[in-house]
Amino acid sequence: MEVIFLKGHNKGKVGDIVTVKNGFGRNYLIPRGIAQRATPANKEAFLARKEELEAANLALLESAEALRDQIGEASVTIQREASNDMKLYGSVSQRDIAQAILAKYSLEIDPKSILINHRIKSLGNHEVKLQLHHNLVIKLEVLVVNQANR
Repeated sequence: MEVIFLKGHNKGKVGDIVTVKNGFGRNYLIPRGIAQRATPANKEAFLARKEELEAANLALLESAEALRDQIGEASVTIQREASNDMKLYGSVSQRDIAQAILAKYSLEIDPKSILINHRIKSLGNHEVKLQLHHNLVIKLEVLVVNQANR
């Protein structure tokens, strides 16, 4: 299936016409408004509003860069109960990290934009990534401390 990207994505930028698998296009890209089918009518409609979409994407990138500058070298601390061998009784989720960012920086971050490579199930420092824009990813240090050691 050929699609036209209306928003930036790691598969392409605004205006790119790419071939994707049918399920990916039909079930993910199109319902989320990231892309539309590349029919001749849609191509014409896209060309008519291409500048508007590119300007909106540029504005999103600029706001993401401003957010990056505001956060800087980001780090958050999360308190969790842990056993004597420093293992957590649960795990730290994307939602937990987003709430910690909200508490520390007063910024609302979409939990889906927090990229965790491994499950956080132990005390200590963990590095995760925060995707502010499809082109802009920053590092975020997460310090998990024992709740008993307040």
